[in-house]
Amino acid sequence: MTDIDTHAELAEHLADLHGPEMVYLGHQVTELPSRRLAELESLHAQAHRKLMIDNGQPARDLEHDRAFGKQEWTTDEAVAEFDFVGFAAPFVVVVRKSDGVRGSLEFTHSPRVYFGFTADEEG
Repeated sequence: MTDIDTHAELAEHLADLHGPEMVYLGHQVTELPSRRLAELESLHAQAHRKLMIDNGQPARDLEHDRAFGKQEWTTDEAVAEFDFVGFAAPFVVVVRKSDGVRGSLEFTHSPRVYFGFTADEEG
């Protein structure tokens, strides 16, 4: 997997792979097979998550949640309340044990704090 730090690098990488006429960040590219489209979306998400971490966004998000008194969990508390089913820093995909609701938590690395539970939308 290629390391991508910025949206410009992502666009350049995609242009190298598919030609400049196939690069539409933020828009669906219908000319590509669905497998390739999923790969492009994954690269975009990876670049976005890396930028979040590099720019300290999880710590700022935690500060914001704390200012509004929103719930946060230590690792032990989160494991007690959720089943962890996926990981893509700075997010984890979880299922709340009490009611089976699937969603995501954001987390900070050090100290490790989980916060911002967001239930998946029913689709």
